[in-house]
Amino acid sequence: LLRRLEPLRRPTSPLVQPPHLAEPVTWVEPRLVCEVRHAGWTRAGVLRHPAFLSLREDVGTEDCVREVAATVTEVLARVDGEVVQEAGGGARGPGARSREPGLRTVSGRQGGGAGATTGAAGPPPAAGERPELPSEVAEALEILPRLRPDDWWQLGPRRLRLTHLDKPLWPDPVITKRQMIDYYVRISPYLLPYLRDRPLSTQVFPDGVTGHSFWRKDKPSHAPEWIDSWLFDGETGSKRWIVAREVATLAWLANAGVVDLHPWHSRVDAPDRPDWAVFDLDPFEPASFDDVRDIARLVRAALDHLGLRGLLKTSGQTGLQIYVPLRRGPDYAEVRGWVEEVARAIGRVEPDRITWEWAVSRRAGRIRIDYTQNIINKTLAAPYSLRPLPGATVSTPLAWEELDEPGLRPDGWNMTTIWGRLAEVGDLFAGALIGDQGLPGAGGAAESG
Repeated sequence: LLRRLEPLRRPTSPLVQPPHLAEPVTWVEPRLVCEVRHAGWTRAGVLRHPAFLSLREDVGTEDCVREVAATVTEVLARVDGEVVQEAGGGARGPGARSREPGLRTVSGRQGGGAGATTGAAGPPPAAGERPELPSEVAEALEILPRLRPDDWWQLGPRRLRLTHLDKPLWPDPVITKRQMIDYYVRISPYLLPYLRDRPLSTQVFPDGVTGHSFWRKDKPSHAPEWIDSWLFDGETGSKRWIVAREVATLAWLANAGVVDLHPWHSRVDAPDRPDWAVFDLDPFEPASFDDVRDIARLVRAALDHLGLRGLLKTSGQTGLQIYVPLRRGPDYAEVRGWVEEVARAIGRVEPDRITWEWAVSRRAGRIRIDYTQNIINKTLAAPYSLRPLPGATVSTPLAWEELDEPGLRPDGWNMTTIWGRLAEVGDLFAGALIGDQGLPGAGGAAESG
C-alpha cells in the first residue's frame, strides 16, 4: 500500500475544505479507491471510527460520491409499489398467492377518497422543509380553541362534531382532547405519509391514558361515510379497516379517543407483501435503555455488513425500533424468517443480554429483539404517533449517531417538544418510504437502487 501511495504525494491538501488535524499529515492525490468499515457519519460529514479493509480496483474515483437525499417528489414517486420481478421468483403483485397463513382474499376500499381532499397524504417533508398546512386547515385550527363541547367543526371539506373537548386525557400536566386533536391535525404533513394506504390499528382511551383502553381494528358503524376503509377477508372473517388518507380522519380518530396509531407494514394493494422489515427492541428490568442502545448498534452493524439501510426511531415508551425498507416481493413469512435469522445471529454474539423467552418473568435483565412483529396485521406505533405515557410522548425518528448522545431517552420528545426537533432536523424517517432494497436470500442479495 505504501508503494502505491508514494508516487501520489503532494504538498497541500486536495480537499476544498481540509479537516483540522492535530497530527502531521502526508497528503496524496485522490487516485485510489478503498473500502472501509465505519460506524456512520457525524453531523459534520466525517466518518465515525473508520477502518481500512482493502483497495477496490473495480471502482473508479468518479463513482465515489455521497448519496444525495431524495427530493420529496422522488420519494413519492418511489412509494407507490409496482409489481416487482424478483430474480427467479416471478412477478409479485396484488394478485399473487400468499404463503402467509390466515390470508384468504383481499377486497376493495370504501370511502370518500383523498385525491381531492384538503390535507390528503403526500410525501413527508424533507430536512429543513417547514410544511405549511392548507389554508382551510390553518383556519380551522384558529377556531378550534373557541369551540364549545358538541360544536360542529369545519375542517376543509369535512364537517365533524367534536365532543368533550376539555376532557383531560393525560394528567400532570393535564392534556385535553382538544389539545390532542390540535396535535394530530398539525402533525399531519409528517404523519400521513406513513399511514397512506395502510390499514390502521388504533388504541382508544375513552377515559384518558390512566383508564382502561381497547384496540379498534375496524371502522365502526357510526363513523362518517367519508372515512376511508378497506375490506380484509381473513381466516377469522371479514373486517373493514380504517385507512387514514386525509387530515380529517386523524381529527375524527382523536375525537373518538384514539391515542396510538399503528399502521400495517404493508399496503392495501398488496397486503401480504410488507414494505419494510422491523426489529423491535425492548428492555426488561433491570436492563436499561443503555443496553437497548448497545443492541441497536449491533443490529446496525449487521445491516451494514449485509449492505442494507436501516432507519431508527424511539418507540416513545421504553425501546427502539429499526425499519429496513424493502422492495415489495417477499411475503411476511419470508421477512419474518430473515429478521429472526439476523436477530439470533446477534443473540449468539451477546447471549447473556438478549432473550427469546415468551414468558415475561424469564426475560428479566435482558433485551428482546422481537422478530414476531413481522406478521400481517401486527403493528408498531407510527412515526410521530402519540403514546399513552406522561406528557404525551411521541415515537420519534433518530439519526444513528444520536445513539452516542448521553441524554438520549426513548421517551425524550412529546407533543410540545417535537416541534423544535422537526424545525432543526426535519423528518429523519423519509427513507423508510423508499423501497429500493432486496431481502438477502429472497430473490437475490441485498442491493440499493
